[in-house]
Amino acid sequence: MFLAAPVVAAILLSTSPAWDRYTPVIQAHRRPRPRRHSSLLRPKNSSRSVLTVRHRIARLSSLARLEQRERQLRDFIIAARTETPSFADDEAHALAIGLSIGPTIVTRDFLGSPVIRARVRNTRPNAIFAVLEANITSVDGRSVRAASAVSLQPHESRTVELLCPAALVPATLVWSATAL
Repeated sequence: MFLAAPVVAAILLSTSPAWDRYTPVIQAHRRPRPRRHSSLLRPKNSSRSVLTVRHRIARLSSLARLEQRERQLRDFIIAARTETPSFADDEAHALAIGLSIGPTIVTRDFLGSPVIRARVRNTRPNAIFAVLEANITSVDGRSVRAASAVSLQPHESRTVELLCPAALVPATLVWSATAL
């Protein structure tokens, strides 16, 4: 009798209409959720070139902000008088590739590293792109090089700053340039 009870209960439950209430209902259609994506913020009619221009403008504006911060930091360092002058060269030196360099001022920053500021002029009738190299020799004979790339239009002049990572007391300065 005890073996028949579970079998009878299973038969009654499987034929009972109440059993249908507990079966899961599969929903045939669900409404799609709206996408939460940055593409929804873009206008519908924007093309790839418009997006490229927007990204370029964003990059240029961030680059302009960084350049402004660099100028402000340089102005602060100059105003705080953290640089001590080492020597000045008022003479203009002509280089073989058509550049004239001078006057030049060499100072030392608060870490003892030389900072070179020079006026560079293009004396040629065409544009030039060159690498300027300054070879600095210290009082004790050590030599350090600093380089910078410069692009100048015909007869244009520009002030260039070169920074040396080594701490030394500069005694002499020799310029060289390579046209690219």
